[in-house]
Amino acid sequence: MSRIPVWLLDDPEERAAIQSEHEEPVHHSDALSATDIYMSDPDARDDAASRSEPAMVSSTAANDTSAATAEQHRTRIHLVGTTSIFAPLPPASWIVKGMQLGPGRPAIFAGYGSSGKTFAAQALALAVASGRPPWQHACFQCEQPRRVIHIDHEQGRRGTFLRYQRLAAGMDLDWRRDLEDRLRVAVLPRFFLNAEDAEDAYAELCSDDVGLVIIDALKGATPGSDENDSKIRESLDNLTRVSERTKTAFVVLHHAGKIREGQTDGRMALRGSSAIYDAAGLVLLMHGEHGKPKRVMHQKNAPDAGDDIIKDFFLTLEVLRPDGENGEPGASRIVYRSLEEVEGEHSADERKQELVDRVREVVAAQPGIGVRALREKIGGKAELVDDAVKSLVASGEIEQRRERHSLAHYPAEQRRDGTNG
Repeated sequence: MSRIPVWLLDDPEERAAIQSEHEEPVHHSDALSATDIYMSDPDARDDAASRSEPAMVSSTAANDTSAATAEQHRTRIHLVGTTSIFAPLPPASWIVKGMQLGPGRPAIFAGYGSSGKTFAAQALALAVASGRPPWQHACFQCEQPRRVIHIDHEQGRRGTFLRYQRLAAGMDLDWRRDLEDRLRVAVLPRFFLNAEDAEDAYAELCSDDVGLVIIDALKGATPGSDENDSKIRESLDNLTRVSERTKTAFVVLHHAGKIREGQTDGRMALRGSSAIYDAAGLVLLMHGEHGKPKRVMHQKNAPDAGDDIIKDFFLTLEVLRPDGENGEPGASRIVYRSLEEVEGEHSADERKQELVDRVREVVAAQPGIGVRALREKIGGKAELVDDAVKSLVASGEIEQRRERHSLAHYPAEQRRDGTNG
């Protein structure tokens, strides 16, 4: 009969299943080398076990050494048995359904400086803590309010708290009623993700049924680590192991460069080693011009998502009320907008600019052309042509004389005082 060491069968269900199959119990005293742990061939494993038997002695010292070696191996490599591997799996546990945010490998929210990733993450934190749809999007549903921890390595107390107050007001949240005590913030902690005992410390932090932890940002959480070195993934793997133990979902903010024109693979914009991407589950990349909607590019699925792909979308910061003069925080919110919606608006702006350019060209070619003739020349809706004319008159590029228009040729500095040089 094959005798298998206990550190190869750390799963109680598997050990019980094998014991029930054979007359002899599993011998816990077998001791194999570290190389033997990796053997997958049962016959080779049996031979190794049988070869080790003559060397075994009955002395207390030898038994103690064997037990210590076995414990060391068992602690280093935890093998799950076949019975557990093929046991039925529970349904995927999502913190935010439809967004692929749940336990497992950490999600990465990446973007360049001032791209809005921290604002978006804080709005996400308030949504999860209150049980509301993140970013005002009905498809991103929270199953229930969950405890949220925000670990701030970048902004500091005032910046972080002020944003939370603005966002709560913009989301119409009463923190006493809607949040209770489910949101906690660690401001510039002196404990880091690359510390030797980080896994145990984070597991303890998440032990009180914490649903989501946001870490802002990877660089600040791993001081001294070179993000261009593949060893950086060890810090992210710590979070994966913690999530396996606690079922907490992690979102790690990370810096990225700006997306270059024509660049289709956003993974190339993530700063640092490709191991960061490899260690992550869900990966979202934010980019866009200041003051405009930020495009969120879906780069990688969470493992439980299967073939479900999140379509790219936009997030817009809406300032509903500015900060008061007496120091009262204003009201802001982050709003989801579909790709089709924003691109449709962009196309409309492009068409409007094309019409303005066309009016400018016609008036320059035919100075003094009348309004009616201009409409006929350009075609389309008359009111759109009139709007283009008004914008050019307002900018001083066209001067209007009664019902006729001509391109203004005088210098820009003379337009301001109404003179015609």
